Amino acid sequence: MDSSTHNCNPNKTSIYFSKVGKLLTIGGLPGCVSWYESSNKPVYKYIQTCVTVLVLLSVANEVGAIFTQTNLTEKQRADMTLVSFSQPLLTSYYFIIRYYKGNVKDVLYTLCVSLKKVYNDPEVERRMIRHSTVYSMAFVMNICSAMLSYGYQGVVQAIRTDGTFVAVVTAWPDVQDKSAVANVGRIVCYLLWWLATARAMAALLFVVIMSGCLGYQYRNLQSYFNSLNDIFDVDQAGETEMAEEKYEDALKVGIQMHAETMWCTSECQIIAGFVYSGQIALNVVVLAMLLVQATHADRSFGQTCTILSTGVAMLLNTGMLMWNAGNITVEATLLPTAMYSSGWQHCQGMRSRRVRQLLVLAMSQAQRHVVIRSFGIMEVSYQAYVSIVKSSYSAFSILY
Repeated sequence: MDSSTHNCNPNKTSIYFSKVGKLLTIGGLPGCVSWYESSNKPVYKYIQTCVTVLVLLSVANEVGAIFTQTNLTEKQRADMTLVSFSQPLLTSYYFIIRYYKGNVKDVLYTLCVSLKKVYNDPEVERRMIRHSTVYSMAFVMNICSAMLSYGYQGVVQAIRTDGTFVAVVTAWPDVQDKSAVANVGRIVCYLLWWLATARAMAALLFVVIMSGCLGYQYRNLQSYFNSLNDIFDVDQAGETEMAEEKYEDALKVGIQMHAETMWCTSECQIIAGFVYSGQIALNVVVLAMLLVQATHADRSFGQTCTILSTGVAMLLNTGMLMWNAGNITVEATLLPTAMYSSGWQHCQGMRSRRVRQLLVLAMSQAQRHVVIRSFGIMEVSYQAYVSIVKSSYSAFSILY
C-alpha cells in the first residue's frame, strides 16, 4: 500500500491522530502518524538531524561515565548504572519506529480512515479517544515526574553538601569539578537527557495509542456484526428476501473488515515487537536495581522520591503498554460471539446455506488466538504483566 496516495476524509479518529501527530513531532517523529501531510521540509529535516546527533552524543556521554567517573557515591554509582543501561535501549525505540515509518502510515490509514468509511460506532470511537487521552496524559506525567525528581535530588544535594549539581552522571564533566564551565555543562547534560527521553517517550506513547486504537477496532467490529440484526427489522413479508440479500452482502463486508483488522494486528507486531521486548526487559532490570538502591539508600526525602517516582513510572508505563496489547486479545476473543449473533438464523433456503458456510469460516478465523508477542514467544497480556513484576522481585532476591 502506497501511503503517498492516501486521501483522508476527516472523522473524529483521524482528527485525533492528526493532533497526536503534532505532539509526536516534538518528540522527533514527524509524519509518522500524518499520512496526508508532508514533513519533508529541508529546514525541518536539518533540525531533526542536528537533534538526533545531540541525542546520540548525550547517550554516549552517559554510557562513557562508566569508564571515566571513579569518585562517585554509592547512590551516584547506582544511578549511573541504571541510566547507562536504560538510555541506549530507550533511544533505540525512536529509530525502530522511524524505520517502520511506511508500515505505520499504512496501519493508521487503515484504522483511522479506510475501516471507518465502512462502519464507525460513535460510542466506541468516543471511548477510544477518551481512553487514549487518559493513557497519554498519565504516561507523560509519569515520565516527567521521574525526570524532575532526579533534577530535584541534584539541586538538594548541591545545596546541602555544598557540592555539585549532578542530576545525571556523565563522562564529562567530572562530578567533583566545581568550575563554572563544568556547572554549565551539567545543566546542558541534564537538558540533553530530557531531549533524549522525549524521543523515547514519543515512541512509547505512539505504541500505546496505536495498540489502544487497534483494540477498540475489534470492539467496533463487534458492534458492526451485532448491528446486522437490524437488517431484518422489516414489517412487510415481501421485503424479507431483500433483507436476506442485504445481510449476505453486509456479512461479506464484515469478514473483509476483519481480515483488514487482522492485517493491522500483524503489522503492529512487526512495528512494536522490539519495543515490547525491550520495555519488558528494561522493567525487570530497572525495578531490580531500584529495589537494591532502596535497601542501601540513606532514606532522605530526595532519594526516596527519586526511587519511588522512577519505580512508579516504570511500572505504570510498562503496564499501559501491556494492558493495551492485552485489550487486543480480550476484544478479539469476543468477536466470534458477535458474528454468531449477527442474525444468520433469519435467512432461508439456499441463501441460508451460503450464509452459514461463510459464517463458519469467518468464526473459525476469528477464533484464532490473537496476541501481541515479545521476544517472539512471550504473550503481552495482563497475566504477563503480573509475571514480570514478580520477576523483578525475584531478580532482586537473587542479587540481594
